[in-house]
Amino acid sequence: MSRARKETRDANKRTRRTKPPPTRIRIDDEHEVTTTTSHKFLGVILDDELWFQKHTAYAIAKGEQWISQVKRLSKVTRGMRRAFARRLFYSVAIPSMLYAADIWCSQAANPAYSRKKGTMKAVIRKMEAVQRKAALQATGVLRTTPSDLLFTHANMLPLRSHIKLICQRSALQIATLLKEHPMHAIAKKAMGRRLQCHMSPLYNILDAAKIRNNSIEIISTISKPPTWRNEIKTVIAKTREEVEQLIKDDKSNIKIFTDGSSLDGGVGAVAVLIQGIRPARIA
Repeated sequence: MSRARKETRDANKRTRRTKPPPTRIRIDDEHEVTTTTSHKFLGVILDDELWFQKHTAYAIAKGEQWISQVKRLSKVTRGMRRAFARRLFYSVAIPSMLYAADIWCSQAANPAYSRKKGTMKAVIRKMEAVQRKAALQATGVLRTTPSDLLFTHANMLPLRSHIKLICQRSALQIATLLKEHPMHAIAKKAMGRRLQCHMSPLYNILDAAKIRNNSIEIISTISKPPTWRNEIKTVIAKTREEVEQLIKDDKSNIKIFTDGSSLDGGVGAVAVLIQGIRPARIA
């Protein structure tokens, strides 16, 4: 590589690393607003490029803080029981560290996107180091124990799988929103689409969960009054002649005949549906 080309490459790297200075916006003579590169909104630190680097560092620091507090309680000689250390990790440290993980850590749940560069692999490794400390406190084994064996004996789900589970739950909740919800149209548009670049957290979690528009079944909830009674009448005949007489006397539009389904511990194998003058359907 020539010297001029190398200097140009180094200059481009310095230009990318250097961020522009903050901008001052004057509203009036007395008020002035200065722009910042990050802002904390609803517990998530948003940066100007949406890389969530500051929030990942903040989440790892919270996990380290809680693990150090639990370590003070779980001493070998006169500390609390090991099972309680694991319970504290899942009840306190995990919710605090993985708060809103479906937003800032959605790339880890999408295997198609996690193979690309610039993903959350380094962040996952650092958070797994925090989980490893919690597993050591919960089991009391040697520090040289392999992580996979350690998590198995501590009955701890790997952190990547835990993040994937959080994203799947969030994706199912978003996909089943009512039509009146403001995000219903946006989620419906995102389902079934896979972008090649600039995937938002919503596209990531829906693509990782493999949720499509035709895979969602809508079951409407119908509220019934207290005076509601089931209008389906069940009649069990003892003889064939009695069945024939019931068919002649019954004027119902819909009739279903089974061969003793759930009667005396039996299981029905055949069902016949008769609706008006339509042909009978047998299942």
